[in-house]
Amino acid sequence: MTYCIRRCRFALGCFLAAVCVLSLAAAIRPSLGAEPQPSSVISLDGTWQLAVDPQNAGREQKWFEKNPAETKEARVPGIIQECHPCYHGVASCGQA
Repeated sequence: MTYCIRRCRFALGCFLAAVCVLSLAAAIRPSLGAEPQPSSVISLDGTWQLAVDPQNAGREQKWFEKNPAETKEARVPGIIQECHPCYHGVASCGQA
């Protein structure tokens, strides 16, 4: 396995781990003043739309409201390089 592929898999693993943590935190965070609710597991498996964001403009341009036209389908679990070979950087994802 080449260095590029190992590095790409590591980068995607970190990216997906961050997405999982942020999604789960938002999903299980109790409202202020409410009793804590038991945590649950949310599967992110499936097909997602993935767009590279080398300028890191997605948040400002609100890509989370509507996927940009340049998205490609990506399988989760999977690696970003399946749809964007050897890309290392910021990416935006949304459900297909």
